[in-house]
Amino acid sequence: MVQEEQALASKVAALERRIKDLERMLTLG
Repeated sequence: MVQEEQALASKVAALERRIKDLERMLTLG
C-alpha cells in the first residue's frame, strides 16, 4: 500500500514538473 502511494507521488511530481516546463514554454512563446 505504501509503495503504491510513493509511486503515485513520484508520478504526480513528474507531471507537475512537466506542466511547469510546458507553462514556461508557453509564456516564453
